[in-house]
Amino acid sequence: MHEIKRIQSILSFNRNTGMPTGLIDLYSRVNKIPGEYKAKARAADEQFVGDGSGPIPNALNAMPEVKGIAFGALEKKKKVGDFSSSVNVLIDGFGHEGALKNPDRATKNATRPCSGPG
Repeated sequence: MHEIKRIQSILSFNRNTGMPTGLIDLYSRVNKIPGEYKAKARAADEQFVGDGSGPIPNALNAMPEVKGIAFGALEKKKKVGDFSSSVNVLIDGFGHEGALKNPDRATKNATRPCSGPG
């Protein structure tokens, strides 16, 4: 499971110069996402179950950890975009799944080995 966040990386501007004074780190934002899901699961468990048995957090823990993906702008002047390294993992996963489903179309230059059916 993936959670996508769009990050506006500029937090504040200097009044005199108009230059950005604070930038958000995409990677620290991505790393917060799994903990946010766990906190929401605990809150939902307390609200709806109330007895502390933990079925909602237990269900979340039974799944693979949520992966964070973030997109944002690095610097306004350079008009450069940035994305978290987890985007590369996601794209690699798309390619791998596509190669598994269509082994006859897979290239020999693939970065991960794949095997088709049978």
